[in-house]
Parts: sequence; structure tokens; C-alpha cells
Amino acid sequence: MLTGLTPSTLYTLVMSANFKKVDSFEYQVQKSQEEVNSTLVMTLNKTVYHKQKTANNDIPVYAFGKGGNFDQYPTIKALFESLQPDYDYVSHTVIAERSEDNAGWRESDIGTVTYEKKITTYVDKFTVVGSITKYDTYEAAKAAIESSFDMTNFDSKLVSDENVFTGDLRKVTITATKNYTSESVSAFFTTKAWSTIKVNFVSSHSSHDPISVTYDETTINSPSPTHADFHFLGWFMDDEYVTPFTNSVAYENAYDQAKEVTVYAKWAPKVLSKFVVNFFDNIDNTVKYDSIELTYETKTFKMPDEPEKTGFDFGGWMIGESSLVFDKNYVVVYGNKYEDDKEIDVYAKWVEKDASKYTINFYQNDELEEPLGTSIMYYNDVDFDFPKEDPTEETLNFIGWFYMDGDEEKEFTEEFEVVYDGPYDGDTVLNVYAKWVAKPLSTFTINFDAAGGSTVESIVLVHPQTNFEVPSTTRPGFTFDGWFIDGGEVEFDEDYEVAYDGVYEDDLEITVIARWTVIPVQPPTEQPTTEEPPTSEPTTAATTEDLEDEPVALGEGIDFVDVDQYLGAPVVEIFEEIDFEEPTPLGSTLPQTGQLPAELFYGLGGLVTAAGAFLRRKK
Repeated sequence: MLTGLTPSTLYTLVMSANFKKVDSFEYQVQKSQEEVNSTLVMTLNKTVYHKQKTANNDIPVYAFGKGGNFDQYPTIKALFESLQPDYDYVSHTVIAERSEDNAGWRESDIGTVTYEKKITTYVDKFTVVGSITKYDTYEAAKAAIESSFDMTNFDSKLVSDENVFTGDLRKVTITATKNYTSESVSAFFTTKAWSTIKVNFVSSHSSHDPISVTYDETTINSPSPTHADFHFLGWFMDDEYVTPFTNSVAYENAYDQAKEVTVYAKWAPKVLSKFVVNFFDNIDNTVKYDSIELTYETKTFKMPDEPEKTGFDFGGWMIGESSLVFDKNYVVVYGNKYEDDKEIDVYAKWVEKDASKYTINFYQNDELEEPLGTSIMYYNDVDFDFPKEDPTEETLNFIGWFYMDGDEEKEFTEEFEVVYDGPYDGDTVLNVYAKWVAKPLSTFTINFDAAGGSTVESIVLVHPQTNFEVPSTTRPGFTFDGWFIDGGEVEFDEDYEVAYDGVYEDDLEITVIARWTVIPVQPPTEQPTTEEPPTSEPTTAATTEDLEDEPVALGEGIDFVDVDQYLGAPVVEIFEEIDFEEPTPLGSTLPQTGQLPAELFYGLGGLVTAAGAFLRRKK
């Protein structure tokens, strides 16, 4: 019945009916399990000692230390598998190797050792019945059903499930609704709309579209956001996160009301994973010494101070009973980034103190790079191995072994006295180095025998010098013909090829001899005899008697001339023809031109010239 109408007022009455059509669609999700094989890889740092042969057998041995305190294995694979018997050894890398010591041990620094272990796990897979696509989670399969549903003929939909699997199946239901309005046939009509509620989602770490529902739809399928670094704690009706949003809405009227609701996402940061190392005094973990705590992605850490124990040396930190070394090079391996803490216990390894050690290293030079050899002694042992052979250098000569005593350099000999600091913990290292002097370069000496000429200094060439200037020499009465070698067969000049036998300390020497030619004496020119009138002071002619006051020994202080080459007879025969007994004026018995061969004049002239030079020196 219409009420509140006034007379004479035109009203238009429109009759309409609103109703909904609801259809329900059911889907099934099937669960299955699949086998997955994963590989676990561990990386370790270790030092390995290798000996090619032992005293008891001919097979090589590998160990983590020298001596009987360490287990020995025939192969390096067996050695590493002893550390992790539950794992398969794969490979290892070598950082550095050291030369074999006096006992035959070779030390190798192992960077990493890789193991593998196959682990079988099972992963649930979900398949929508009727579809061949598999999904890792049930939620993913459900979302695939919802996204593939055709909404062409519907205004809204609601997705729900049974929450549990029945056998291997789980039911997913989609309820789809269509709003209809039936209007009366009239020229004028009005319709009423169903009331709606729009829910807005506000989130600092995710974004979501609003969800709108129509009257009678009171359940909201709120999103469940995720974030790599935060935990989602739910939706709240206020931005101070006091009142939780219950995923339901309430209508005030059935028609003509549009309402908006805003809800807020609450987040909490995820806690980064930790790696905790506990340090214990011994393997029984009875006394905790220290601990370090690392946060995700932190790889470096500071090791605690080394503990002390009377009568023992600290031998490092070991991981549990595995004999694995824990040090600053330990590779920290985290699991997941957040909330996946790991913890390991390490214990101090104690080694009884050894006797003091005295080490003498022998080096090629004072740069002390890589020792040529090492002699190691222990307390009370003073006999060391002195090098049996001297080291060599191509360009240097070895002059002895030396070492530094403070700032003073001292020579090291076989009589060196070894003095220990004490019976224990008094290790001493003495670095001995070879001392060198430069090798002299080879020389080539040329000696000059002037054969009576002026003195000529020797020429000394130093490798690789080959060029030189040939000197000259002089001799009165002779012409210099040059220098000769090989018995006078070969002339020596600047073209002589200087050849060294070696670069260093291989000196050579040759002697060259001067060759001379006598300068001929010109015979006297014949002059006509002219009698001179007597003078007021008579002239006394010089005779051979004047020479008898100071006898002259022929050859003393003068150089003889080989007259034989000119006369063909010994010099003495010439003098036999001259009678020195009778005083004879000089020059009165000279032969006339043509009486004797010219060569005789040349030879006699040379003798007379030499005798005159001697007489001048006597005066």
C-alpha cells in the first residue's frame, strides 16, 4: 500500500524485482610425490704431507702430519675419505708445494677438498584433475583453477575448498553469482541497486587491487602477500595494527548503499641467519673458552686469542671429532638468508712441547728468497750439515758463507758453534747466505818485442774489445818494417782478429816481434889530392896510436851490423886486412872508388859510425 501521496501529484510507479542466480562448480586437485636427488658439496682447507717411500715398504704414504702420531694412507683419496666417511671424495686443489725435506716428506697446501653426497627427498606435486600441468604447492594449483574460470556470464565469484585431502584428492568449489533486475512494462520506471562494499588494501611491501562485494556477500578473500625480507602478520582495520581484519563485512541496507573499507598490512622484518662458533678447551667440551657469532653474508671473523696450557703447545682449533682444522681461512657456509641458524663446536688441540729446534737455512745470496738447503737440529745436537759443494753463479765468484749477527756480518764456517736458547720453545733460525764477487772479464794481451828498438808498452784488451791501434818503434840506423808473429811468417796489424776463449777469467797473451832493415851508409866521394903549403903551426895527423890510449872493445855498448849480408865474409876477415900495428893517418888507406865493392864501404861505414858514437860517450 502506497502512503504519503498527495492529491493532484503525478507519480510514476515503477514495479521491479531483483534476484540472483547462483551456480556452483567443483574441481579436484590430486596430490603426488616425486623423488628428487640433491648433491651436498663441502669445501675444506687442509695441509697434506706426502712421502714417496717408507722404510718398511715401497708404497707412498699420505698424512696430515709427519711421524707416527698421524694416520697414513696409500692414496690421497683414501686420506680425504677418512675425514668424511659418509661422503664421496671428488677432487682437491693444490695452492702450493714445498720441496722434499731431509726425511723425504713433501708438504702440499690443499686449498679445497670437494665431497659429494646424494640425498633422496620427496617433493609433493599437485595436478588439477583433467590437466597435465603440475604445481609445486596446492595453493598454486588452486590459483590456476581460479584464474582459468570463465566469468563471462557472472558478476562475481567465490572460491572455497575443503581444507583437507580426502585420499589423494582435494575439492575446490567456485560459486559464481549473476544479479538480475526484472522491470514492469511501463513508460516510466526506476530500479534499485544492491548495496556494495569495496575493501581497499594498503601495504608498505606489496600492492593489491581492491575487492568489491555485493549485498549478501560477506566473506572477503583477502590476499596473502609475501616478501623476501619481511614476514606478513595479517590485515588490520587501523594503521596502528590494533584491530585485526576478520575477512568479513556487514551491510547496513540491502539497496543503494556504496561503502568502502580500508585495511592495513602489518609486516615484521625477517631475522638474518646466524653462524655461531663455540670454542672449547678440550674435545669433551667441558670448558667453554670463547664464542663468535656471525650474521648472514659475513665471511670474515677474528679468531680468539690462543689459549695456554702448561707443558703443551696449542695445536690449533679442531671441528668436533672430524680432525678438520678451524682457522681464519675456514669457509663459512650459511643456509637460507633468514632464520636458518647454524652452530658448530670447535676444541683446542694440544701437543706436547718438543725440544728446541735450531734451523740453518743456506741461501744463494743475501736476498734470502728460496733456501738451497736446510739443516735442522734439536736440543743438544750441535752437528749440522755443511754444504759439500760451493754454489755457482755465471758472472760471480763464490768467496764464502756469511750470516748477520745483529748489524755485523760474520763468516759462517764448519766451526760455527750452535747455541740453543733453552730446552723447549727456543727455536732458532739462522739464515746463511753465499757471498760473491764479480768475475773478472777475460783479457787479450799483445806484447811487443822491439828487437833493439824503442820500448813499446803492451796492449791489454778486455772482453769483448777487439779494436786496437798498432804502435810504432824506432831504432838508429834502421828502418822499421813492421810487427810479425808466428816466427816472422805473418805480419801483425790492425786487421788481426782478436778471439777470446771465454767471457770470464780466460786470459790470452801473444808476443809480436819488430823487423828491421839497416839503412845503407853512402860511400865517401873521391877528392883530388892537393898539397897544402906548410902552416906556421904544423898539424899532427891522427893515427891509430891515438886510439890506443883507451882501448875499445868492439860490441861493447853498440849494436853490431850484420856485414856478412853485404860482403859474404865474416866481419873478422875484414879487420884482418887492416894493420893496426903501424901508425897510419886515418883515411890514408881508404880504398879508391872501384877497388872494393860498394857493399864493403857500406859495412865499414856502419862500423866506423858505431865506433865514433862509442868514443863520444867515453869522453
